[in-house]
Amino acid sequence: MNNEETFSQFDIDIENIRITFILHGMDKNNVVNEISSFHKHSYFTLYVADGKQVFVQTHDKVYNLAPKDALILPPETEHRYAPENDAECFSVIFTFNKNQKEPNEDVYTPFSEFFKSLYCLQLKNQSELTSITQEIRRTFKEKNLAVLFRIKVCFSHLIFNLYDSLSFISNTHPVDKELSPETMIKYKNTNMRPFIIDAYMREHFRENITLEQMSQVMFLSTKQLGRIIKKTYGQTFYQRITNMRIEEAKQLLKNKNLTIEEIAYLVGYSTHTGFYKAFRQTTGKKPSEWRQPL
Repeated sequence: MNNEETFSQFDIDIENIRITFILHGMDKNNVVNEISSFHKHSYFTLYVADGKQVFVQTHDKVYNLAPKDALILPPETEHRYAPENDAECFSVIFTFNKNQKEPNEDVYTPFSEFFKSLYCLQLKNQSELTSITQEIRRTFKEKNLAVLFRIKVCFSHLIFNLYDSLSFISNTHPVDKELSPETMIKYKNTNMRPFIIDAYMREHFRENITLEQMSQVMFLSTKQLGRIIKKTYGQTFYQRITNMRIEEAKQLLKNKNLTIEEIAYLVGYSTHTGFYKAFRQTTGKKPSEWRQPL
């Protein structure tokens, strides 16, 4: 190979599952663009063709990936890829395991049961999946503010978009068939999107985030995001952020070594007066009253 191979690993925790992505490619844009020898990975492998045809060969079949086609290979599948001329193909390998978090909903079990029974499968004309991989490459290149989190959000969208697509196929079609774009449109859903939103809010509720900022990293309009949050929690975006801050503050108030002003800062308030007001509106008590033993 003429170019030096590079690797980047990202761990993403969503509820009780940790998904590990290893992005690998033969150029600075993290795409494969040269013919490879037969090889295999101990993880799942995903290829997404971008621009021109790409051929991926296993020992018993050759997959012709047209632009925007995707191919998922289970672990230990020997294969090689052969891009057409200077064609580029996005490639990522991933695995998952159960983390130690107490989940609001079990994501690991259905995810694990599904992917562990997966066979080689080609998906036709995956415009949304292609857009996500292009955003990952663009984010790597531009290195804007919070680049690591932006990439993790992209990978979260990628894996659940793939999960929704493949789980539909396994439930309604033989695993060795290809699904047309028209059929794919009929099943598209966003059932996994609330998990991504919840993971974001849990990681960032202490920061000065806004609905507009969050909508940008979630690839949603503010109206769409607001509706999803309202449906999921029965609260607006700002009510949810406030409640998460106050719930953490209630736990911190058990620690007598922290002042109330320090707690206000730790949960995301720039002034203790804003914290006092939010705490009393939420709990009906002052922070000092909550701290007092019963």
